[in-house]
Amino acid sequence: MNNIEVVGLGALNMDCLYQVERILDDGEAMVTVDIVIPAFNEGSCIEDVLHDVVMARQDDWFRIQNIYVISDASTDQTDDLVQQMAASDRRVKLIRKPERKGKQDSVNLAFSITNADIVVFIDADVILASEDSIRKLVQHFRDGNAVVVQGGLVRPRPGFTLNPAKQAAYFDWLLVDRMRRRKAISWWSIDGRVMALSRDFYQHLVLLPSLADDQFIFYSCIQQGCQFVWADNAIFYYGLPESIADFSHQWSRYFFYTS
Repeated sequence: MNNIEVVGLGALNMDCLYQVERILDDGEAMVTVDIVIPAFNEGSCIEDVLHDVVMARQDDWFRIQNIYVISDASTDQTDDLVQQMAASDRRVKLIRKPERKGKQDSVNLAFSITNADIVVFIDADVILASEDSIRKLVQHFRDGNAVVVQGGLVRPRPGFTLNPAKQAAYFDWLLVDRMRRRKAISWWSIDGRVMALSRDFYQHLVLLPSLADDQFIFYSCIQQGCQFVWADNAIFYYGLPESIADFSHQWSRYFFYTS
C-alpha cells in the first residue's frame, strides 16, 4: 500500500469525469464487480452474508469476480468459516491482516488489491433482502454517471427481538431515514454498511484513520462535483446492536459530525 497516493478532500479534478465504462454493445467488455466484506470476530454472522452474496443474482452486463473477506486479525472462527466457504466457491477469498488496524485500514487495503470496475463494500452483519439487492445497487452505474452508490433503506432485519439497545437503534434508524428523505444530499445520506464505488473514483482514495470511512468517501464525492446516488430500491438489512455500549459507539460518529 506504500505506493498509493494520499488524496485529501477536494484534491482531485473538479470536472469529475469519473464513470464506469459503458458496455453491453457487442464486443465490449463485461463490467467486473468485487465484493469486499471487512470483518473482525464476525463468526456469528459471516456465513449468512457470504451465502447471500454467493447466491446474488448477476446480469448480462456485469460479473462478480471476487468476494474478499478482509479479516482484521480475527480471533474467533471467522477465518475458518470463510475458508470453508472458499472451498466451495472460488470467488471467495480470505485476506487476513496480522494485526488489528480497524475498518479504514481494511478499506484502504481493498483499494490496493482490487482492480474491478465497481467495488461493493458490505458489512459482515448485513444480509441481502433479496437475490437482486446487489444487481439493483450496481445498476445505477450503468444507468448514469454515479461514482458512489449507497445501498437504499439499509434497515434492521425483520423479526428481531427487542431489547433496550435494539429499540434505541431502531428508533435511530427511523429518525435518520426521515432526515434522509427530507434532504436528498446531506451527511445523513451515506451509511457505510453498504456502498459501491466506481474504479476511477476509488483508485484515487486513501482513507484517513481519524475520519469515518463513509463520511470521508461521501464528502470526497460531493466536493469533487461527482454524482452520489441513494439506491432506494436496493434493500439490505443489518444487525442491531446487542448492548447500549455498542449503540453508543455507533451513534458517536453522528454526534461528531453534528458538533
